[in-house]
Amino acid sequence: ERNLRLLEKIPPAGSLLKVVEALDDKNNIKLLRILIPTKNMDAEVATGMIFPLVWLTFIAVWTRGAYRAGIGFAALFSLPFWSTGLWLLKSVLAPVIQETEVVLSPTAFSIAYDMFKIGWLNINYRWLVKGKSTDITGCSVETLSYLNGQPIKHVVLRAGVNSYAFGHALKYVEKEHIVMEILEYLRQNVGIDLSQGY
Repeated sequence: ERNLRLLEKIPPAGSLLKVVEALDDKNNIKLLRILIPTKNMDAEVATGMIFPLVWLTFIAVWTRGAYRAGIGFAALFSLPFWSTGLWLLKSVLAPVIQETEVVLSPTAFSIAYDMFKIGWLNINYRWLVKGKSTDITGCSVETLSYLNGQPIKHVVLRAGVNSYAFGHALKYVEKEHIVMEILEYLRQNVGIDLSQGY
C-alpha cells in the first residue's frame, strides 16, 4: 500500500530486536515486522561448539580409517553420525548465522529464516513459512528442549496444527516482548484475543 508511515517501537533495553509497525493515514496498523538479527560470536557459542567439533573430528578419523582399510562400504555407516554432528553444530551456530523476520498483516503472516547472513558472507539461504493470520491459535514462550539439564525456550507461534519456533537465543525478556507485540497486534488488527487462551 502507499502512504504507509513506519513507526519503530522501543525494544527492551540493550536488545537488538527491531519491531516496526506500518501505519496508514488514519494511524491504523497495517503491518507488524519483527526482526531478530544475528548476534556476534561470544563465549557461550564458542564453548557450545566444542562438543560438535570433537564429535565431527572423531567421525572424520573413523570414516577415513574405514575407507583407508579398504572397507569403504563401512564408511557409509558413518553418514547418520555426520548428519548428527552437523545438526549439533548448526544448532549451536544458529544465533550467529541465522536472522529471523516475522511479518503480520490483518490477513497473512510469514516467518523467514535467513541463514548465513554474516557481514560479507551473504550467501543467504532462506526458509519461508506463510499462513493466514486468522489461523493463528496461539503465541507463547515454550520449552521445546533441554541442553545440559537447562530448558531451551523458544517463541512458538501456532497456526492450526502447525507450530513455528524461533528466537531461542534471545533473552527471556526479549521473547516475552515478542509474544506481547504479536498478541497485541492480533487483538487490535485481526480481532483475535489470545490473552485468555482457549
